[in-house]
Amino acid sequence: MIAGYVGLDFKRESRFNLQLGLRPYVTPLFAVSDPASHKGVVVGGMLELQLRFARAR
Repeated sequence: MIAGYVGLDFKRESRFNLQLGLRPYVTPLFAVSDPASHKGVVVGGMLELQLRFARAR
């Protein structure tokens, strides 16, 4: 799987930050012991929402 991540970090005054991100990915597919040698590709993405907690100071 080949993937990346792009996100926006919304810093807040409280003890946690909110992060909204997009993770696109590409996965090559291939057959093992297949005489026809089938191949394919999966392309997709995930929308992520994270609550990132800060350490106590």
